[in-house]
Amino acid sequence: MAFLNDRPRSATATCAEDCRLLVLDPRTFEAMVRTNAEIAVRLIKKLAGRLAEADEQIQNLLISDAATRVVHFLHTAAARGERVAAGVRVKVPPRELAARVGVRADQSDEALMRLLKSRLIEVHPDAFVVLDEGRLKNFLEFLQMKVRFGEGG
Repeated sequence: MAFLNDRPRSATATCAEDCRLLVLDPRTFEAMVRTNAEIAVRLIKKLAGRLAEADEQIQNLLISDAATRVVHFLHTAAARGERVAAGVRVKVPPRELAARVGVRADQSDEALMRLLKSRLIEVHPDAFVVLDEGRLKNFLEFLQMKVRFGEGG
């Protein structure tokens, strides 16, 4: 994005293992994009994906109820997750979920326990598996109705 906006970088990357880096200056990058349609298309797809994720995150942050926020995140993330035998794999480490959706860890843990007891998800060290997207969507709609009309409504 820094190349495209002609602004300073807003993020930093750290290598977890040995790697090779390619350093480009803005002019070389622009020339590559102009002369290679495949690079341009891949870049557009990547940016569109990031924009969609940002939109989903904004939509999620507008939800005031912590449990609903957790379930909403898992539901929307499952839409672009990896299909596995048991369901859909959402590659988010459970320890990062609370920060990712903007709730306290105890609130996230409570919501996850409800989902586990209802057999809607499995929790793995590096991901969640949504076992039944349809049932998860129904549960999300139930939570949204509870919030909308009140607990006792």
